[in-house]
Amino acid sequence: MLVSNSQSKNVAVFGCSHSDYDIPDRAQIVKKAQFEYDQGYWIRKLCDNHPNIKFHNFARGAMGNQYIDLCMKYAMYQDPIEYCAFIVQTSGHLRWMAPVQGYAEDWFFGPTTKAFSLEEAGDGMPNYCLNRLDIPFAFGNQILTRDRLQGEYAMRPWAEHPEKIGVTNQGINNGHYFKSRSDDTKTKYLATNLAGEKYTGSPALHSKLFNFELADISQHKPIYYFNWWQLGGKEVESNIGKLSVETWLELEHPGKYRTKEGRGPLNNGTDHLTNEGNELLYNEYIMASKLGPVLTELNKG
Repeated sequence: MLVSNSQSKNVAVFGCSHSDYDIPDRAQIVKKAQFEYDQGYWIRKLCDNHPNIKFHNFARGAMGNQYIDLCMKYAMYQDPIEYCAFIVQTSGHLRWMAPVQGYAEDWFFGPTTKAFSLEEAGDGMPNYCLNRLDIPFAFGNQILTRDRLQGEYAMRPWAEHPEKIGVTNQGINNGHYFKSRSDDTKTKYLATNLAGEKYTGSPALHSKLFNFELADISQHKPIYYFNWWQLGGKEVESNIGKLSVETWLELEHPGKYRTKEGRGPLNNGTDHLTNEGNELLYNEYIMASKLGPVLTELNKG
């Protein structure tokens, strides 16, 4: 790998929506005030408190461990930027991704770097940038069927259509998505976190093996990984000395994230942490783990 020209030390971050944090200026427009109060706000705390580290965020909402694994391998073996650490938040064990028709190149023989895009946050967060996989793929956690892949697919708001699959085509630009045949006047894309009654077996198998892979390669690479959920109802060991985030919340802040009645005050209503919850995650989970001293040392310059 080539050495980065940046004087900042580079750290790559991987995960799903719980670690996804948009560029502030754009997020203010797209999500308005909500972006400050949910999802990956702990990433902002990382940047604010470690100004000598450049954080490259590959995390993306609704993505599973196949996506995370793919991005991690790119960062380790093909990214022209040299990273001094990798932070991995594993995702749900049933989420998958699959190839679909759209603009792409022969990535096996072509330049791998063209498969990813990098966007700097700018003056608002000078030590932060987004990395996105820019090839067409479908994603979700529902089993795939011939009808879903080939037939006409009614696209409705997610709450009314829980059996949908998500399709994104980032190959040309961020606005180029699959069109619904039933509503060809609008261009939409869908993502789902909703579990159905049937699951594909390969994502679960991959998630299991991915955790073994992380345990192995973290012995000789600076990889620090943790789980957001129990996987398949079981705690899966991380290497930062912490239980899964939701189990930690239940033990350390009982009734604050989930309650018997539903959601607690640290839950923003979409099963993501509020701003306050993300600050607790940063201070009491991330920085109090084995990862904390690593970030502190790297930030010394």
